[in-house]
Amino acid sequence: MEYSIGETIQNLINERDEAIRRLSEARIIFQNNMRLKCVERDEMERKYLVSQEEIKKGNQKIIDLQKLAKLDKKEIERLQKDVMKQRKYLRDFMDKTKKETLKRDEKRNNPSPLKDYDVLRNAKVMTERVDKGITAMRSIAGQTHSKFFYRHVCERLDNQQLQKFKFTAYESFQLYHDLNFTRSQMGGLKKWFSTHNMMDPFPSLHKIREIEGTVASKEMYTVTQKQVPDGNGGKKTVTTAFLNNVQQFMNDRVQQLIDSEKLGLDGCTKDGIWLAILGDKGADEMKVCIAVGNVTSPNSSHNLIPLGVFNDDESAEKVMEHLGPAVEQLNQLIDVEVDICNERVKIPVQQYLVGDMKFIYSMIGHQGASAACSCLYCYSPGRQKIGTYKRGENCTPRTEDGYLLDSNKCGAARKSVKEGSSFIFKQVPLERIVPSSMHILQGLAQTFGFTILKKLADEKDSSETTPLPKVSQKLKKEGKEEVERAENDVCNIDDHIFSMECVSKSIENIILKKIDDSGIDEGECSSKMCVYRDKIMENADFFDASTLKCNGCQETHHSVCSGVWTSEEMDQKKKPGAFFLCFECLNCNASKRLESSKKLLESLQSERIRLVKKRDDVKQKYEKRLEIWSGNGETRKQLESIWKSFGADISAFKQDFCGNHVQKLLDEDAIKAYCSIFAHSPEIIHIEQFLIHLGKFQKLCVARELTDFEISTMKLTIDDIWFHLQKFASHLNVTPKLHVLLEHTVQFVELHRTLALTSEQSIESIHAIVNRLKMRYRTERDELRRVTFIFRSLLFNTHVNGTC
Repeated sequence: MEYSIGETIQNLINERDEAIRRLSEARIIFQNNMRLKCVERDEMERKYLVSQEEIKKGNQKIIDLQKLAKLDKKEIERLQKDVMKQRKYLRDFMDKTKKETLKRDEKRNNPSPLKDYDVLRNAKVMTERVDKGITAMRSIAGQTHSKFFYRHVCERLDNQQLQKFKFTAYESFQLYHDLNFTRSQMGGLKKWFSTHNMMDPFPSLHKIREIEGTVASKEMYTVTQKQVPDGNGGKKTVTTAFLNNVQQFMNDRVQQLIDSEKLGLDGCTKDGIWLAILGDKGADEMKVCIAVGNVTSPNSSHNLIPLGVFNDDESAEKVMEHLGPAVEQLNQLIDVEVDICNERVKIPVQQYLVGDMKFIYSMIGHQGASAACSCLYCYSPGRQKIGTYKRGENCTPRTEDGYLLDSNKCGAARKSVKEGSSFIFKQVPLERIVPSSMHILQGLAQTFGFTILKKLADEKDSSETTPLPKVSQKLKKEGKEEVERAENDVCNIDDHIFSMECVSKSIENIILKKIDDSGIDEGECSSKMCVYRDKIMENADFFDASTLKCNGCQETHHSVCSGVWTSEEMDQKKKPGAFFLCFECLNCNASKRLESSKKLLESLQSERIRLVKKRDDVKQKYEKRLEIWSGNGETRKQLESIWKSFGADISAFKQDFCGNHVQKLLDEDAIKAYCSIFAHSPEIIHIEQFLIHLGKFQKLCVARELTDFEISTMKLTIDDIWFHLQKFASHLNVTPKLHVLLEHTVQFVELHRTLALTSEQSIESIHAIVNRLKMRYRTERDELRRVTFIFRSLLFNTHVNGTC
């Protein structure tokens, strides 16, 4: 069917209108759907926010409940302690009541007109009562003076525990080793008792030896010797002593502490044994020890248990080579088994690594403080300047797995970890490596405090305008060479002046015709006034009798006879093609020659004055530097005098202070005293404040649990140390010890609530004990027996400390 054009257009218009209507309906439907979806989305968001708020409230309730549970736990512990105290009080009260009842019954059954002696307070009455007792004893003895009666009475009193007169064998053993007696000293003491007819309170030495055999039997340790390379192509003998059964020894040690009521648990140790592994090399011996931190004085050298001793290097390889069996046993020690209230109980053990940073670096396989990544806790790069260092940046933490993976890499990718290395002590994770608090304090105080103060004192004593350079053998050598050159210059000009005076005198003698003929060949010099004709020139060592050919008359003349009188002229004439005219060709008569020599002499005299002054200045400067470098400047002497007045002496060898002396110098009064000798300046103010805050940090390095307030104080103190350090030492490097203080010390303290519960102080102190023992047994020529005696003595020392 065909449509007309009008109809077709009308149909198209209708179709367009229908499409527009449908599109409008679709748009309305879409908008309605979108509105519904938005409402649903808003409802879901509201529900999500409500659920998040409920989750937060739930978490907060959990936290609150945990806090309440913790408080309830503490309250239960407190109540348990109160119950124990009440029980003890009840037992004591019952015992006291029983004793009082028995006493009353005895008094009732045996009435005595005398008061108890112990309640007497009148000296006269007490003396009379004693005299009556002595009179009665004389009557019983049947003689005025008895050799044995009174001694037997004392022994009987001791046996019946009425009065103690004698030590038991075990008490004698404790006293013997606590006072460091020798066999000779003990024998001499017993001889004195016998000589003066006194009662000997000690048992025989045989009894003490029996106790020694029980406390440190031969089965407890092993002492060996072997030959090892000495590094120079030869051999050396290494003597090693180590414990055989570490587990059993630790069981016995903890049991001793429990029996003597010396073992304690706190927030640091929690419910386990804090076991510190310490090591250090002193003199020839490397000592590796363990120490229990759950005691009153954990940093005492008497608290150390010797794990092993050997006289070789302190590397991890040598520790494993010589002490391998003991280390392997220590790596398997996870708990100790003891008897508590007749029950066998296992107490968990947490091991910590303690020592100076060199020892710790070696034990975990780190390359050391001079490595590119010098921190053992993180990957922070070393050798950063204090002025540009940013705390907390580039401190990606290391892990035990990270150490293992890095050790298998090559080159710089190992991040300063030794190739193929591993942790020697497997039970010590990285988080239980204790920052070396004592060495950190010593290092920072010495490097950024005392050394800088000594330098300022030396600069104050120095008269130089530029800062005094640091002492070195090169500077000393250069200074000495400069002095020698200045002295040689003076000697040379003295020789030149004397020789020139000889020339002048010879010319004068020729004019006056008073020469002392030297017998020189006349053909040697064509000069009419040859100065070498006079014998006086034999003393002119500065000049030689060399000759030159005149470019004018073509005659040969002595150089000196033609006016070549200075070193520069001599050097000039020696050059090839040099032009030369003699005095005759220059028409220089005798008077002019004499006048020229006199003028040169005056010039040389002036030059000598200048050179002598230069020599004296150079020598004075060198001697002043030597004096200052040697610490003999006035300000330096005053500074060291103040240090000494506070009980601190500089080590002659290392030129620094030991730990105890650093502690004395970090007292606030001491700091103000020795800083007061310097002129008031911003640098000195910041140095003084740096040392004061370092002293405050030192006082927080205590062997106990820190409170929350003390931990917060430590954080602020470290911030203050860093603030003042930046003000005067921005040009210096951040040392590994400073980095550990800034970045890792607080982390350790927050985790364990202590820093110095077990510090390296004890292992440093044991060197003196070992040195004394070496002196004690120095007459023993057999090295194996001497080391055995020393190791046994260390075991005795540990046992006595745990029981006394």
